[in-house]
Amino acid sequence: SFDAPEISELFGTWGNPDLTPETGSNFDIGMEQVFTDQLRGGITFFRIGMDDHIEYLRSTNQYANVDWESTGLESYLEWDVNQQLMLRVGHTWADAERKGVDDTLLFHSPEHTLSLMVDFSMLDDRLQHAITIQYVDERETWDGPVDAFTVVDWSTRFQVNEQASVWLRVENLLDETYEEILYYRAPGLGVFGGFKLEF
Repeated sequence: SFDAPEISELFGTWGNPDLTPETGSNFDIGMEQVFTDQLRGGITFFRIGMDDHIEYLRSTNQYANVDWESTGLESYLEWDVNQQLMLRVGHTWADAERKGVDDTLLFHSPEHTLSLMVDFSMLDDRLQHAITIQYVDERETWDGPVDAFTVVDWSTRFQVNEQASVWLRVENLLDETYEEILYYRAPGLGVFGGFKLEF
């Protein structure tokens, strides 16, 4: 990839006119395994590298070209408990760091991310539910570290007939208070709904 610096990064408040375009590459290799008719899983190794990536450095209080690398593993396991219930567990581990600078932590890059999805249906599959639980590890941001958090989302869909269906989605079901960027609170409980007609 290739990305030139923006005007604000060159000449803004924390600008650096000596910035050069950033380049990057990525590599991944993985495998999937079917253990039984109901159980399957997979794992993927990845490496993402950036040369001259444009980052803000707190040590110099300005933007700079920095090399960084993120290496990690993504894995998942799916289990069809029965025809109405499916469970999926996922995990991502990432070791990300800057190179050759005092600020070695890569912003907004949690070391661990965990997820659990429960998908189940009722009434001959006319009523479908999905519950997702996601845990995001603590991570570094421009202004300091952000705490880990867990968020629960829920969605449901009901097929009224062959042409009509209604749906409901609840984000942050437990109204968790958390920040993805320090001092910027993420949205709380949110409820969304609608209907779909097909002719």
